Amino acid sequence: MEPRPRIEAIVGGISIQKQTRLLSYHPEILVATPGRLWHFIQQEEPHVLTVRNANILVVDEADKLIEANHFEELRQLFSWLNELLVDNQSSKDAIASPQPLSRSVTKRRQTLVFSATLTFVHHGAMKPGIGAKHRKRSVSGRDTMTKSLKLAALRQLLGLNPRAKVYDLSTVAQPNGAVDVSCVSAPLTPTGLQEMRLLCPDQPSKDIRLFWFLAFRRHLSATGQPTAVSNQRSLIFVNSKTGVRRLAGVLRQLVMANAFSVSGKHFGAQRVNLLHADMIQKQRLRALERFQCMLV
Repeated sequence: MEPRPRIEAIVGGISIQKQTRLLSYHPEILVATPGRLWHFIQQEEPHVLTVRNANILVVDEADKLIEANHFEELRQLFSWLNELLVDNQSSKDAIASPQPLSRSVTKRRQTLVFSATLTFVHHGAMKPGIGAKHRKRSVSGRDTMTKSLKLAALRQLLGLNPRAKVYDLSTVAQPNGAVDVSCVSAPLTPTGLQEMRLLCPDQPSKDIRLFWFLAFRRHLSATGQPTAVSNQRSLIFVNSKTGVRRLAGVLRQLVMANAFSVSGKHFGAQRVNLLHADMIQKQRLRALERFQCMLV
């Protein structure tokens, strides 16, 4: 029986010394954030330098890479991954002046790219490299982003073959608003999962409908049967940090006012936690540990 592969997470906000110790165990699978991984590469950490020889590279949230002035460390990381160190140079000199990988080396690595919006281009999106001033002046379609341009930019950044396959697993909406479920693979729709959309005219109506769901539907399954306590947690996504703080405050006030008692369910005030980018890593981890009821 083969031993299980060792998996370690390398992320910012955690002690460098602790993560150096974890890397000394030579994990076969490394899950990392760009900044911390690039830090260890620059520090010439021996095990991290072997990442270049990895058989599989997985990139999540890939379409974020082409956003202007974002993820510069990740761009440097991909440049480093796609170039070959010169044998007669030190690692530090080689990072500054690498040479292209040979065809045999590049074929060894399988790159898997994932994103929920990989083939989606929002209205008004511009080509990579278009500055803010140009964005305001541009009124023609020459500088706007398209699906093909977006995929081409990602292929170039990641060093992928131009013929790399793209699998679109998104749902297909019909003119009447219905979704063609036949276009969605089975793993995307597990048994018991319900997807619903409520169109709300304004913020107060959103809050009211969210309260209704949390009070009356959160503890029920898709068939209307009561669920176990461990399955009654709610994860609420909001599109801004300001929105997170506002909504968490609203929910906490409702909890303290015992508003949820209308459904016969009672929640402690500590059950509403928030998670956003302005929190330090220690606060984020604590919020996840406390995630027993609602996380915004």
